[in-house]
Amino acid sequence: MTQILNTFPSLLTYVLVAPLILRLVLGGIFFSAGYLKIFKHRERSIEMFQSAGFPKPVSFMWTIALLELLGGFFLIIGMWTQVSALIIALISVGGLIIKMRHPGILHQTFDFYWFAIAIAISLMFSGAGFFSIDLPL
Repeated sequence: MTQILNTFPSLLTYVLVAPLILRLVLGGIFFSAGYLKIFKHRERSIEMFQSAGFPKPVSFMWTIALLELLGGFFLIIGMWTQVSALIIALISVGGLIIKMRHPGILHQTFDFYWFAIAIAISLMFSGAGFFSIDLPL
């Protein structure tokens, strides 16, 4: 049986750096999205939810914006990482569905939603990585 070696085996010592990078990037993106929905683009966000056919667009905008803001914040600090990643994955699946049904409403691409889902699921399995509150012992 032939054994295949890793190209850079010394980097495997830092395996917890990858979840840290993914967590900071995804958390930053969703924290920013929630912040913008609440403080900069509130009316535009409400119109988007209204155009997508949601029955209570104002309530729905606030719910999604707060989940994005809190989920992103918790990912950044590495607290409740798996729960936050699950919430962000579900929000991303919702965004993907809206994008499929109403292609012109959201400005993000299909790729964005697939990447966000993949990163969130990855964080659910890998955990928070370095520099987190919920680093497993």
